[in-house]
Amino acid sequence: MEDPKQRIKDWLRTHGRDREWLAGKLPDTKKRTVDNWLSSPQDIPLSKLLQIERLMQDEEAAEALRRLQLLPQAQIFSLEVDLPSFRAYSAAALKANQTLEQWSITELNAAAEAALVPPQQKDTPPPEDTSIETTERETEIAGKKIKIIGPTKYTPPPEQQNRAAEDPPKDN
Repeated sequence: MEDPKQRIKDWLRTHGRDREWLAGKLPDTKKRTVDNWLSSPQDIPLSKLLQIERLMQDEEAAEALRRLQLLPQAQIFSLEVDLPSFRAYSAAALKANQTLEQWSITELNAAAEAALVPPQQKDTPPPEDTSIETTERETEIAGKKIKIIGPTKYTPPPEQQNRAAEDPPKDN
């Protein structure tokens, strides 16, 4: 069995803690006392050793919970459709060799990318002589027509057009 003193020292080091932190977590214990326990052949009192073991377990559990909370959480998305639509979607998924869930996510992502419009900065008027042509178009997903509204052409301001004409791309 591993020496409890060495296990405590290793734990403190790997978790970025020091002896002063440990002393602060134990009631009526000073850093000097922790130094003596970990540096001398004297045994750590059993009650304090049990407190330290419990503290290390609690800290590890809290760290695991913090790491878990940092993971992106999946969002549940429910869609209610009529039976013919469901059958059409299922057939399209089967044709794509995907599950209905995989196919739905793929199609929704593609539709979202096609519909994305770059957000304009707040309180900033658009530059003069700049135009963004917007069109509406329809696409079909599994026999269902979907309307997509988005930009199709961006015309930069004249000063940017002139700069592009003066500095043609160079071949490497």
